[in-house]
Amino acid sequence: MTKLEISRELADRAGLPLADATRSTDAFFDILKDAFANGRDIFVRGFGTFKVIERKPKVARDIRKGTQVIVPARKAVKFIPSNQLTVKQ
Repeated sequence: MTKLEISRELADRAGLPLADATRSTDAFFDILKDAFANGRDIFVRGFGTFKVIERKPKVARDIRKGTQVIVPARKAVKFIPSNQLTVKQ
């Protein structure tokens, strides 16, 4: 699902104009990005937790050149779903 599809779904469900739904969707994702950039975790009850984790540096292989490269340490976001989050089949 793309961001535009999320905006369209939000517009349909909330009865909003698409422009308002798109601004709301963009604002929501901006809030998430800012929180992650500041190292803050996000908990949404009934949905899950987005945790900022630290990845250690590691040695990888450049398959084109056949050489080893060092992948530096970095931060990443990990999603842990809530037990209440179920996928309908």
